[in-house]
Amino acid sequence: MFMRLVIAGGGTGGHLFPGIAVAESFLALSPDNEVLFVGTQRGIEARVVPQEGYRLECIEVKGLKGKGILDKIRNLWIIPKALIQSFSVLRKFKADAALGVGGYASGPVLLAAWLLGIPTAVCEQNSVPGLTNRVLGRLVRAIYGTFGHAQKYFPAQKYHLVGNPMRQQLVQGRETENKSVPNATPRILILGGSQGARALNETVPRAVALLEEEGVALSVLHQCGERDHEDVEKAYKDVRLEIEVKAFIKDMLWAYGRSDVAITRAGASTCTEVALMGIPSIMVPFPFATDDHQTLNAKELENAGGIKIIAQKEMTPTRLAQELKILLKDNSIHKEMTKNLKGVAKPFASQKIAQAVHDGFRHDSNATLKGLL
Repeated sequence: MFMRLVIAGGGTGGHLFPGIAVAESFLALSPDNEVLFVGTQRGIEARVVPQEGYRLECIEVKGLKGKGILDKIRNLWIIPKALIQSFSVLRKFKADAALGVGGYASGPVLLAAWLLGIPTAVCEQNSVPGLTNRVLGRLVRAIYGTFGHAQKYFPAQKYHLVGNPMRQQLVQGRETENKSVPNATPRILILGGSQGARALNETVPRAVALLEEEGVALSVLHQCGERDHEDVEKAYKDVRLEIEVKAFIKDMLWAYGRSDVAITRAGASTCTEVALMGIPSIMVPFPFATDDHQTLNAKELENAGGIKIIAQKEMTPTRLAQELKILLKDNSIHKEMTKNLKGVAKPFASQKIAQAVHDGFRHDSNATLKGLL
């Protein structure tokens, strides 16, 4: 039996790409299945979803958190319109299920689906859910989470710790690309997210220069974002090691597969990818993330023995160089961290959620989901 699934939300890659991963797995279950994404014109989905070959409908909705009083009033005023638009989209598409992945569009679409009696669920990528998912968690049939810490914010019987849905290219390629032993010349991967991270962009080149002075051989692949690209290239200009600076890395399977150690932020997608690929990492959580959720994300991996956290306020070139030396010089530590990361990885989240769509997100019978877990 074919089904029609609406995936609502986006705004950022951290919300959108898990939705695309679920769409891939859902369509793989049956060639007759259909997927419709619902987002906004301002979000990343307006560009990426059509590029990926999926249908997209846009509604008019804006956020409330962190806004001034006038903006909150304006944005509250357009919520009824967004709800009416959501009713129209769901009825026209004849949706059988709706999945929220976070972002502004998720709220009105999931609320409209719930009012229409359409089975609903949400993905919660972070350790601390946002306001929209906390509210929706009371209405939807299931919440699919990435981190155990988030469970306390939702009804216990609804929360399913399945992991963060990942694209199949990364899941299927993890064993062929990942190495059993480190490179002869260690390779470091620096990721600040698709937009880069200024703190990493300013500190890492200086730490690499210190390691070069100490005679440590290594190579660097640094994703810095478009804004800082020129400055980061200049920061490395006197370093004689193998350095490659990119504004954005599209092929993450290649980037992870060639790397021994990573220095990253601690967004949900990065944490999931690092665990999946088994890359021992130094994580510098973004200190201004909502509810400091990046620190909580990273702590789950640190507690598992897979990564080292350095708070941004404590990240100096000397401290970073010292921590890197430990990871690069002691193969036993590197090997143990790789093992620990792979032990907590959850590579089949998208398949589990896609199958749950066919069960109407009902887990009181739980047979399908338990079989996949």
